[in-house]
Amino acid sequence: MNSFNKHLIVAFVLFALFSEQLLAKSEPLILAFFPYVNPSKILVHNKGLKHFLEREIHRPISIVTAKNSKTYLENVKRHSYDILFSPPHLGRYSEVKHGYKNIAMTVNNIQGYYLVKKNSGLKSLSDIKGKKIAMASPLTILHQIAVNDLRNIGFIDGKNITISVMKNHMNSIFSVVKGFNDVALTGAKLWKRLPKKYKKDLKLLAKSSKTSGFFIMGDRRLDDSLIQKIQTSLLKFHTSKDGEKYVFKRFKKIGKKTSQSMDKYISVFK
Repeated sequence: MNSFNKHLIVAFVLFALFSEQLLAKSEPLILAFFPYVNPSKILVHNKGLKHFLEREIHRPISIVTAKNSKTYLENVKRHSYDILFSPPHLGRYSEVKHGYKNIAMTVNNIQGYYLVKKNSGLKSLSDIKGKKIAMASPLTILHQIAVNDLRNIGFIDGKNITISVMKNHMNSIFSVVKGFNDVALTGAKLWKRLPKKYKKDLKLLAKSSKTSGFFIMGDRRLDDSLIQKIQTSLLKFHTSKDGEKYVFKRFKKIGKKTSQSMDKYISVFK
């Protein structure tokens, strides 16, 4: 190996070490996930995304969530987070009311699944009159979609059905498994990934209407140049090793019409 190549290698190693030191000394960006499942699962689902973004934007990232959707909303209002990973209606609300900036959205649609026990005797959503339905907080997009769907077929909470509010979508499933409720509303991906030991006694009764995927939003404090770096990184995440197996597939830009279509849901945050 000649002298030039040796010096080149040394320079590369020194640069890599220097970059790592800068990364370690930078203040972490707070990437806050809406509590769609428990914190440990959120971390597992998004560990690869965290490491990818850190490498791309040369900033450390801390993944956080909140104990419930109400706490998450309050933290959004206080600008406690740098980056939001939120349901689309909350993303739109954060933009309109609190100045958050659009970064990207997941390409998957969000859809609710109504689950019941296999031996329940229920065959369609029209059979749930008088039943107890477990759903996550009214602040979740699935709750809002479901209430709208059920109203369209004549079911209203407190009149001919009872909605039981649960901490998250997974708890809704367990409440049916344990017999506390008759029907669970949960996310499509959670149902598909549910362990067999729970899934074997349940069946899919019906599917809800679909809506847009999760919105990723940047706090107004972040420079536009940093917002652009994050967006560029997210848009190519699916081409990386971690991105190939990501639970939400890939990201795309948030279209104006898509964003505005969420306006009908944001009154729940007032």
